[in-house]
Amino acid sequence: MLWSGFIRSILQYFQHFFFFATMPTIEDELAKYKTFDEYKFTGTDSEWTGTAKPGYLRRVILKSGFNWMFRSGVKKENRLLARQTGVSNATNDKKAYADSAAYVPSSECKALNKLFRKGRGRQYKIVSKVRQTFIGIVCAPEKNFVSEKLTDPVDRRFDCWEVPGLERARAARQLTKVPKGVHVFYVHGGGFIGGDWAGFRGFCQKLHHEYNNAPIFFPNYRMAPEVSVVDQVEDCLAAYKYFLHRYDLEYAASPENEASRVVVMGDSCGGAIGMLLLQAIERERQAMSGVKLRAPDGAVFFSAVTDLGCTGASHNIMGAHYMDDAHVDGATVGETVFDPEVIKWCFEIALLGGRSSYAATDPRVSPVHGECRGLPPVYMMAAAAEVFADDTRRMCAKLDEAGVTTVMDVWEALPGGVFHAWPVFWKYCPEGEAAIAKAHAWIQELPQFTGASRTAVPATADGIVKEIVCNTAI
Repeated sequence: MLWSGFIRSILQYFQHFFFFATMPTIEDELAKYKTFDEYKFTGTDSEWTGTAKPGYLRRVILKSGFNWMFRSGVKKENRLLARQTGVSNATNDKKAYADSAAYVPSSECKALNKLFRKGRGRQYKIVSKVRQTFIGIVCAPEKNFVSEKLTDPVDRRFDCWEVPGLERARAARQLTKVPKGVHVFYVHGGGFIGGDWAGFRGFCQKLHHEYNNAPIFFPNYRMAPEVSVVDQVEDCLAAYKYFLHRYDLEYAASPENEASRVVVMGDSCGGAIGMLLLQAIERERQAMSGVKLRAPDGAVFFSAVTDLGCTGASHNIMGAHYMDDAHVDGATVGETVFDPEVIKWCFEIALLGGRSSYAATDPRVSPVHGECRGLPPVYMMAAAAEVFADDTRRMCAKLDEAGVTTVMDVWEALPGGVFHAWPVFWKYCPEGEAAIAKAHAWIQELPQFTGASRTAVPATADGIVKEIVCNTAI
């Protein structure tokens, strides 16, 4: 059993390497995943959503190999920097990025860029390949990690997790009330067809510690193509209501919740689902009379997808550099992590998921085309070098036009600079820690939700604070 998964992966790799002509079509994939009955989103090992839990040998080989290549890359970048400037990597403190708009990529970030570029051409238009375990292995949590699994709490056939776990927190702290302060509802990314709790445990652990031991609630919502994007939003809406009830947060004005703030966070396609969730909450609030569903006090999205049609200019401009070679003195400016063609294929699968058929311009799946009036304050962070940079820019403009207090933080496009969803890789580069800290500083300034009105967060005259402005032509 120990070797079976490893041998199967080797055989699949050579099959795809030598037989590109046999690559499955979208119709083949939809037929294969037409039902989620055989793909467990609840129950044993549901943290590895739609994928096989990797064996011990695979985890050791992949993590050790990645860490060795990363450390070697950092040493090489430091030596190169020392030859050019006479100093080694001096920007290893997250405060250097949080306090300055003059962003200079760290050696760690440059090494990650080059390491990711080694994987160019190895992404496949196959659902099982998108549902890979890479992040779950290399970004695993620390040994003292504590979480609690909630088995299908909303009766929609998916599980949820929380850090550190409400019952454990009460027992450890001998609390009689729920913890006060920030409560985070995190929506993970993964192209709508991948991503899971296993991949984001380490990131949620970091958020928990960085945000003053804030409870982190994580819905492991169902995947496309078994279900549609609309189903995924409904999964998260049901989980959000459960989250409010579990932490007794429905009524912000109650004495128990006097100091509590609710924040929705997400990355990549989790940003799309998170934004769609905000819009769904506001629609439900408008349809209710009397006591309304509590809206979040704010939302933070990293490298959010907001347009499944990929019509932003950055998709073409930055995507065109995906296959470019990295130079000795840095890396090519452009998309580093994802093959733009595979991204578009993932979105095609998602739009046809759940035996449905949605247009990319449908506001139910692309939040940039949806109604934004009445939404809570939003902080959006992205890398100017990624293909989704314009998704953030366009969404921020739409939010600002609707009167929503918005912070747009686009990190400059530089050789070897930040890439798509870099905060998830906080263990490897100080830029990731800086991004998490900047978002936390913004969250701490959020006003209390009163159920009647919100006081605007200080912003510029046009409503958008451009903390770091891209210096490229896009």
